[in-house]
Amino acid sequence: MASLRDVHASNAQLSQLSTLENSQKGLTFVFAGATAGIGLYTLQALARHAQDPDAPPTAYIIGRSRAKFQPQLDELRRVNPNGVWVFVEAQITLLKETERAARVIIKAEREREGGGRVDALVMSPGFLTFNASREGKFTRQVMIMPANQVQTQKKA
Repeated sequence: MASLRDVHASNAQLSQLSTLENSQKGLTFVFAGATAGIGLYTLQALARHAQDPDAPPTAYIIGRSRAKFQPQLDELRRVNPNGVWVFVEAQITLLKETERAARVIIKAEREREGGGRVDALVMSPGFLTFNASREGKFTRQVMIMPANQVQTQKKA
């Protein structure tokens, strides 16, 4: 496990990431599962540490309820008013909803000045399901298989 000092040092580097060659307009993140717990803490750390007004971060936050997340969204905007904080309402346990959220983010990035890419995906959803959806699509975000069922490709 990383020490708290190492975590703080890593967080401090967020403000320097915007100077990377391909990130002149600031980094773009997608957060799935950031409405509570470690995902929310990661999002809050981004807001606190990525404070370069010339290259503010953009974060798309996927969650079930914008109304429930609104206080956290307001706080992100207060802590980092230069950042772009976009809530995308979607139920990511459904593949159809995940695909819709992805289309919303892609469209927004294509329309945003300096946009057009996602630099990091932060996944920390707090669920695990083993049921198929009513749509008949696979809804597992984490798949657990016995080791003897995992196939590997042999190198030539």
